[in-house]
Amino acid sequence: INEHPRSSEANVAMARLRLRQEKAEEALNAARRAREINPRDPVAVETLGRVQQATGDRAGATLSFTTLVNMRPRYVPGLLLLANAQRTDGELRSAVETARRALGVSPTNPDVM
Repeated sequence: INEHPRSSEANVAMARLRLRQEKAEEALNAARRAREINPRDPVAVETLGRVQQATGDRAGATLSFTTLVNMRPRYVPGLLLLANAQRTDGELRSAVETARRALGVSPTNPDVM
């Protein structure tokens, strides 16, 4: 990251590493930087959502996963992340609808079933 501070990929990698190391604030900062550098990068958006979820920012995670699904509407992992976030938020109807979308995209995917 020192060599490429404006690299979305480097910041995503740093965010993932810091999250595994349980350095939440550093993970969040790196994930936010990745998203700022390349707001259209679905990997950066997903990483930010995962870090937000891990750090207890449920509203932020739901917003990030919604953005991810809008960017990649047929991305089953993104749909499942959003459905889980919606369920956690108590939005059960939305969670079921999103899970059904995932099932429609990939009816034989064991993660959806």
